[in-house]
Amino acid sequence: MQLRPIELGDFDQVLELNRAAEDHVSPLDHDALEWFVENGHRVVVIDDDGSTAAFTVTLLPGSAYRSPNYGWFTERYADFLYLDRIAVGEPWRRRGLGTLIYDAMERDAVGHARLCCEVDLDPPNPASLAFHASRGYQEVGQLRNANGKLLTMLAKEFLTGHDA
Repeated sequence: MQLRPIELGDFDQVLELNRAAEDHVSPLDHDALEWFVENGHRVVVIDDDGSTAAFTVTLLPGSAYRSPNYGWFTERYADFLYLDRIAVGEPWRRRGLGTLIYDAMERDAVGHARLCCEVDLDPPNPASLAFHASRGYQEVGQLRNANGKLLTMLAKEFLTGHDA
């Protein structure tokens, strides 16, 4: 399996992965995915012999992205890498792909003050909460979205003593 930048030929499979994960990620259409590719920090996939097994999207501060979750972090921090979404296809779950993606995104975040993301508290996502805790992510706040979901806002700090 290989982690690589998204290509146009991956779009249909990425959109399907996102649809299957919409309990925990916001909807995504072709235009929005194209926007992420053009404006995001990185959009990467894990390719498993031509099948898209997983994908993720990250953004830096200063983006025109209108997500309330991203906005929550931009109101509080000047320097961060934001992990907007990650989705792993059902056949590839529990095979270390989340770890592979987070290892890469954390390497990307080195040099920034922190890597930020959020996880559902209500309704709960205990597997994701445990995964993030095991990697050193700490709650920096909570946010209730317009859809009623309560989120824990998480950050893993990389630069201490930084005013960002």
